[in-house]
Amino acid sequence: MAAADDTILVWSAERDLAAGEQVTSDDLSARAVRFVEGPGLAEYLLAETGVPEGTRVGRSVGAGELLPRSALAPATDTGVIEVPVAVDAGQLPPSVGAGSIVSVWVAGEVAPTDTQTPRATLVLADVVVIEAPRVTDAFGAGAERQLVLGVPVDQAGDLAAAVGAAASGRVVITRQG
Repeated sequence: MAAADDTILVWSAERDLAAGEQVTSDDLSARAVRFVEGPGLAEYLLAETGVPEGTRVGRSVGAGELLPRSALAPATDTGVIEVPVAVDAGQLPPSVGAGSIVSVWVAGEVAPTDTQTPRATLVLADVVVIEAPRVTDAFGAGAERQLVLGVPVDQAGDLAAAVGAAASGRVVITRQG
């Protein structure tokens, strides 16, 4: 009977944590878990050890998920490149926040005499939002919001074209899910 209460406190995510996002104890809650025999316990971060300062998640962790050690990355090794993107507040869904998976489109400008319909170009697909101000932080409908996007290191070659396109057109963000 005594073994039925052999639990240990491990960290679980209080909210969705996006890849590259810094993690503090405020983002986590201690959860009592009973591990059956085996090495399972070593795979998780114990609540008694705390969270090392500057720790980031190297992959997304869902709300309520136990925090595996394999998801943690030192501040310098997140597996993503942080890219700031300024977007008119009206050009992104209000539900976009840290952890959202988004695509970045750029619509080119069309001269008033041009009869062609402007087309948008997809410049970044399925990237995670690492940081985003709350909608209430934007002052007025025409205000800009800055998003910090986590672009996987293996897509670094796409950044030059994406940044160049964003500088020459109107950025529009779409959100999945």
